[in-house]
Amino acid sequence: MMIAFLVACVSAMHGQNSKVSWGTFDMGYAASMVSNSMTRSVVGQGFLGATKTGNSMVTGGFLADTLFRSFVVSVGEEENLPTVFDLSQNYPNPFNPSTTIQYSLPVQSHVVLKVYNVIGQEVATLMDKTQEAGFKSVVVNAGNWASGVYFYRILAGEYSGIRKMILLR
Repeated sequence: MMIAFLVACVSAMHGQNSKVSWGTFDMGYAASMVSNSMTRSVVGQGFLGATKTGNSMVTGGFLADTLFRSFVVSVGEEENLPTVFDLSQNYPNPFNPSTTIQYSLPVQSHVVLKVYNVIGQEVATLMDKTQEAGFKSVVVNAGNWASGVYFYRILAGEYSGIRKMILLR
Protein backbone atom coordinates (compact mmCIF):
# COMPACT_ATOMS: atom_id res chain seq x y z
CA MET A 1 0.00 0.00 0.00
CA MET A 2 1.40 3.38 -0.99
CA ILE A 3 0.66 6.42 1.13
CA ALA A 4 1.54 9.84 -0.19
CA PHE A 5 2.04 12.97 1.85
CA LEU A 6 2.39 16.55 0.74
CA VAL A 7 4.89 18.43 2.82
CA ALA A 8 4.59 22.12 2.07
CA CYS A 9 5.85 25.43 3.32
CA VAL A 10 3.39 27.76 5.01
CA SER A 11 4.01 30.70 2.72
CA ALA A 12 6.36 32.25 0.18
CA MET A 13 6.64 35.66 -1.43
CA HIS A 14 5.42 35.77 -5.02
CA GLY A 15 5.42 38.52 -7.65
CA GLN A 16 4.80 42.13 -6.60
CA ASN A 17 4.27 41.82 -2.83
CA SER A 18 1.52 39.24 -3.30
CA LYS A 19 1.56 36.19 -1.11
CA VAL A 20 1.33 32.51 -2.09
CA SER A 21 0.00 30.43 0.79
CA TRP A 22 0.19 26.66 0.83
CA GLY A 23 -1.13 24.27 3.39
CA THR A 24 -2.15 20.72 4.03
CA PHE A 25 -5.03 19.72 6.21
CA ASP A 26 -6.35 16.48 7.66
CA MET A 27 -7.17 13.57 5.34
CA GLY A 28 -4.92 14.88 2.56
CA TYR A 29 -6.98 17.98 1.69
CA ALA A 30 -4.81 20.76 0.27
CA ALA A 31 -5.38 24.33 -0.87
CA SER A 32 -3.31 27.07 -2.47
CA MET A 33 -4.10 30.75 -2.74
CA VAL A 34 -2.41 33.21 -5.09
CA SER A 35 -3.54 36.85 -4.92
CA ASN A 36 -7.29 36.66 -5.58
CA SER A 37 -7.49 33.08 -6.88
CA MET A 38 -7.71 29.87 -4.88
CA THR A 39 -7.39 26.22 -5.90
CA ARG A 40 -8.48 23.34 -3.69
CA SER A 41 -7.62 19.69 -4.07
CA VAL A 42 -7.58 16.36 -2.37
CA VAL A 43 -4.00 15.13 -2.63
CA GLY A 44 -3.90 12.16 -4.97
CA GLN A 45 -7.19 12.97 -6.71
CA GLY A 46 -6.57 13.81 -10.34
CA PHE A 47 -7.58 17.00 -12.14
CA LEU A 48 -8.84 17.37 -15.68
CA GLY A 49 -5.89 19.32 -16.99
CA ALA A 50 -3.95 21.79 -14.85
CA THR A 51 -4.67 25.06 -13.08
CA LYS A 52 -1.95 27.71 -13.25
CA THR A 53 -1.81 31.18 -11.72
CA GLY A 54 1.45 33.11 -11.89
CA ASN A 55 4.26 30.82 -10.75
CA SER A 56 1.95 28.44 -8.89
CA MET A 57 0.47 25.37 -10.49
CA VAL A 58 -1.82 22.57 -9.35
CA THR A 59 -1.83 19.46 -11.49
CA GLY A 60 -2.70 15.81 -10.97
CA GLY A 61 -3.90 16.58 -7.46
CA PHE A 62 -0.41 17.42 -6.21
CA LEU A 63 0.73 20.96 -5.47
CA ALA A 64 3.95 22.44 -6.81
CA ASP A 65 5.43 25.94 -6.82
CA THR A 66 8.43 27.14 -8.82
CA LEU A 67 9.41 29.68 -6.14
CA PHE A 68 10.06 27.12 -3.42
CA ARG A 69 10.31 23.38 -3.23
CA SER A 70 7.51 21.27 -1.83
CA PHE A 71 8.23 17.61 -1.27
CA VAL A 72 6.05 14.64 -2.07
CA VAL A 73 7.09 11.83 0.24
CA SER A 74 5.97 8.26 -0.34
CA VAL A 75 5.89 5.56 2.26
CA GLY A 76 5.19 1.97 1.37
CA GLU A 77 6.24 -1.60 1.13
CA GLU A 78 7.30 -1.49 -2.50
CA GLU A 79 10.34 -3.70 -3.01
CA ASN A 80 13.25 -2.06 -4.79
CA LEU A 81 14.74 -4.58 -7.25
CA PRO A 82 17.86 -4.09 -9.36
CA THR A 83 17.45 -3.69 -13.11
CA VAL A 84 20.81 -5.21 -14.15
CA PHE A 85 23.26 -7.86 -12.98
CA ASP A 86 26.19 -6.30 -11.14
CA LEU A 87 29.21 -7.36 -9.11
CA SER A 88 30.48 -4.60 -6.81
CA GLN A 89 33.98 -4.02 -5.51
CA ASN A 90 34.46 -5.64 -2.11
CA TYR A 91 34.76 -3.42 0.93
CA PRO A 92 36.94 -2.78 2.70
CA ASN A 93 39.70 -3.35 0.21
CA PRO A 94 42.47 -4.02 1.20
CA PHE A 95 41.04 -6.07 4.05
CA ASN A 96 42.09 -8.11 7.09
CA PRO A 97 40.65 -10.66 7.84
CA SER A 98 37.09 -10.15 6.50
CA THR A 99 35.45 -8.26 3.65
CA THR A 100 31.99 -7.96 2.09
CA ILE A 101 31.12 -8.69 -1.53
CA GLN A 102 27.86 -7.30 -2.91
CA TYR A 103 26.06 -8.22 -6.12
CA SER A 104 22.66 -7.66 -7.67
CA LEU A 105 20.30 -10.02 -9.47
CA PRO A 106 17.46 -8.54 -11.54
CA VAL A 107 15.87 -12.00 -11.90
CA GLN A 108 16.03 -15.31 -10.07
CA SER A 109 19.33 -16.95 -11.03
CA HIS A 110 21.68 -19.78 -10.15
CA VAL A 111 24.67 -17.98 -8.59
CA VAL A 112 28.21 -19.33 -8.38
CA LEU A 113 30.63 -17.04 -6.54
CA LYS A 114 34.22 -18.24 -6.16
CA VAL A 115 37.57 -16.82 -5.02
CA TYR A 116 40.85 -17.55 -6.86
CA ASN A 117 44.50 -16.81 -6.07
CA VAL A 118 46.84 -15.09 -8.54
CA ILE A 119 47.82 -18.37 -10.24
CA GLY A 120 44.17 -19.30 -10.85
CA GLN A 121 43.67 -21.88 -8.12
CA GLU A 122 40.26 -21.94 -6.50
CA VAL A 123 40.54 -20.82 -2.87
CA ALA A 124 36.87 -20.80 -1.82
CA THR A 125 33.32 -21.26 -3.09
CA LEU A 126 31.23 -18.56 -1.43
CA MET A 127 27.92 -19.29 -3.17
CA ASP A 128 26.56 -22.07 -5.35
CA LYS A 129 22.76 -21.98 -5.31
CA THR A 130 19.67 -20.46 -6.92
CA GLN A 131 18.71 -17.08 -5.46
CA GLU A 132 15.73 -14.76 -5.83
CA ALA A 133 16.14 -11.36 -7.51
CA GLY A 134 17.50 -8.59 -5.30
CA PHE A 135 20.56 -6.99 -3.79
CA LYS A 136 22.80 -9.60 -2.14
CA SER A 137 25.95 -9.64 -0.03
CA VAL A 138 28.40 -12.23 1.23
CA VAL A 139 30.89 -11.77 4.06
CA VAL A 140 34.24 -13.40 3.32
CA ASN A 141 36.37 -14.55 6.26
CA ALA A 142 39.95 -14.98 5.06
CA GLY A 143 41.40 -15.77 8.47
CA ASN A 144 43.49 -18.71 7.21
CA TRP A 145 44.49 -17.29 3.79
CA ALA A 146 47.94 -15.93 2.98
CA SER A 147 48.39 -12.22 2.35
CA GLY A 148 48.15 -11.30 -1.30
CA VAL A 149 45.95 -10.56 -4.31
CA TYR A 150 42.80 -12.61 -4.92
CA PHE A 151 40.11 -12.53 -7.57
CA TYR A 152 36.43 -13.23 -7.05
CA ARG A 153 34.18 -14.27 -9.91
CA ILE A 154 30.42 -14.50 -10.20
CA LEU A 155 28.40 -16.52 -12.69
CA ALA A 156 24.68 -15.74 -12.56
CA GLY A 157 22.59 -16.88 -15.49
CA GLU A 158 24.46 -15.57 -18.53
CA TYR A 159 26.21 -12.84 -16.52
CA SER A 160 29.85 -13.14 -15.53
CA GLY A 161 31.89 -10.64 -13.56
CA ILE A 162 35.30 -10.61 -11.90
CA ARG A 163 37.00 -8.26 -9.39
CA LYS A 164 40.32 -8.07 -7.57
CA MET A 165 40.73 -7.89 -3.79
CA ILE A 166 43.80 -7.58 -1.57
CA LEU A 167 44.36 -9.30 1.79
CA LEU A 168 46.94 -7.48 3.94
CA ARG A 169 48.13 -8.89 7.25
